[in-house]
Amino acid sequence: MKKKFIFLVITGLVIFTSVFFIVDKMTNENSIIYKKAIKLDNKTIVSQFINNEQEANKLFVGKTVEVEGVVKKISFLNDEQTIFLNTPYSDIFIICEMSSKQEQTKKIIPNQTLKVKGTCKGFLKDVILLNCYIPANE
Repeated sequence: MKKKFIFLVITGLVIFTSVFFIVDKMTNENSIIYKKAIKLDNKTIVSQFINNEQEANKLFVGKTVEVEGVVKKISFLNDEQTIFLNTPYSDIFIICEMSSKQEQTKKIIPNQTLKVKGTCKGFLKDVILLNCYIPANE
């Protein structure tokens, strides 16, 4: 009886935890569409990180940002689409990992001007945005 109770409690916790993480991921990904974004152009966000990375981290990391730039290339790797936006700096890009729920990305072509909205994860050699969407007005 005691073993059965412990088994049920552990099974319940595993199910609850799984459901919690699935709902949390779905909610966070969908909420980007509706969150108010910090709107920047490609030069501004990159220059902020180059000039003072610590301050730029405070301003942008973990926040929803919307940037505009020209598409350099589009990568399809492991069923995930990544869009690279040009910046005025020849060796620095804005890397936009697109949300799996984003449907419009099949129409995107290099040299197209594009606005992308996503969660800023910071700056390594490039600015990284995750769970990206193309805003509805595009």
